[in-house]
Amino acid sequence: MCVEWVAGSPWNQWPDVHGIGGRMAVESALRSTIRQREHQLHSSIRSQCSELTCLIRNVKSDLDMIKFNRQLWASTTLAIVAPLFITIVALALIDTVK
Repeated sequence: MCVEWVAGSPWNQWPDVHGIGGRMAVESALRSTIRQREHQLHSSIRSQCSELTCLIRNVKSDLDMIKFNRQLWASTTLAIVAPLFITIVALALIDTVK
């Protein structure tokens, strides 16, 4: 539906009483409504982007922590297993020499 057509419709006018008649400004009301909706949409998008940025930072932080924990586990395991393995091999060699 065209705004100009609506603005020219008889239902869009009020009667001329005491020499004063008029027409509703449908186009300006429509523009105002569109601007309000655009503002609401932009605000919503900004808010959602902010939330997503925060979520991405949290995920990255969690992934960094997981990576750190894996490295810590690997180095701790190596620090415990290597001396234990060397001790077992040494004891086995001592036992075979007897």
